[in-house]
Amino acid sequence: MIDDSLFRVFLNLNYISQNTYDELSKRHVEEKKAAVQLLNEYGFDFGRIKKALYDNYAIDSFDLNNFDNADNIISEINHETARKYNALPIKRDGGNLYVAMGNPLDNDSVDNLSLITNLNIIPLLAEQPQLKNLINLYYLSDSINFNETQFLSSEGENIKYSSQASFREEVQNSPTVKIIDSLLESAYLLRASDIHIEPYETTLRIRYRVDGSLKEFEVLDIGMHLSLISRLKIMGNLDISEKRLPQEGHFHIFKENGKIDIRVAVIPTIFGEKAVIRIIYSSKAYIDKNNLGFFEGDIAKLNKILQSPHGMVIVAGPTGCGKTTTLYSFLNELNNKE
Repeated sequence: MIDDSLFRVFLNLNYISQNTYDELSKRHVEEKKAAVQLLNEYGFDFGRIKKALYDNYAIDSFDLNNFDNADNIISEINHETARKYNALPIKRDGGNLYVAMGNPLDNDSVDNLSLITNLNIIPLLAEQPQLKNLINLYYLSDSINFNETQFLSSEGENIKYSSQASFREEVQNSPTVKIIDSLLESAYLLRASDIHIEPYETTLRIRYRVDGSLKEFEVLDIGMHLSLISRLKIMGNLDISEKRLPQEGHFHIFKENGKIDIRVAVIPTIFGEKAVIRIIYSSKAYIDKNNLGFFEGDIAKLNKILQSPHGMVIVAGPTGCGKTTTLYSFLNELNNKE
């Protein structure tokens, strides 16, 4: 929703100049970023934004450090809705549902949440990185099917858990385990080929490579970085005390349709260690070349090439774009008694 009224409030309070107001408004329209987010990016502290919202819009804030999911309050909004609207239910009081939001000025989102829940939504301002962290912790980990997922070390032994019951207990009690398992499960559902965990000065960016393109999935607080990297090192049987040299390891995930290989590479950067997780779907079914998206003219050329008794076919492209799938479709067609 395009609403630059908060910028006008900051302009009237002489917090920003006219030039800054014009620049913020332009970015607000072009990038479709919330006014609160843009003000944060311009260096305004959360306290000043919180005061402006309360004084001018009567919108209160909520400290997510005090959130405890009492009476399973998150069940008032499902996972998909929470992620779509960047919203976390905090408390219900009769017909009122208090919801922490990254952009409580988004009246369209508030109205939609009201229709979805059939409750009167009272939006509360929450800090964006912390809000995304909690949505990850309380929603994404619930999507894991513990009867179908088993984590094994590279030697084929259970990494840490002696039973599914103890595995579930550990996940429920450790935010780090929840996030790593959530990232792996989400990547599996999206058929991502890579997960990139990239530290910056104050944030930790999570990107997935889907169909050859890297796409931002989450931005977490930098405070999660050390524990996430340590967790990955343990799973990949790496040295958690070594932070100055690159390391590589691997482990497996067993899903309902077979084994999935996970390769982990960790490399030091200026802001800490970066991790790249490569997901190899070894049980991927072969796809007929006619269903790979080639144009009819290209299929005719491919048929002619594949019928040739000699020669070479080169398939090039970025990671995860379908090179292996394409080549295996060709090989599967050529794999006959002759």
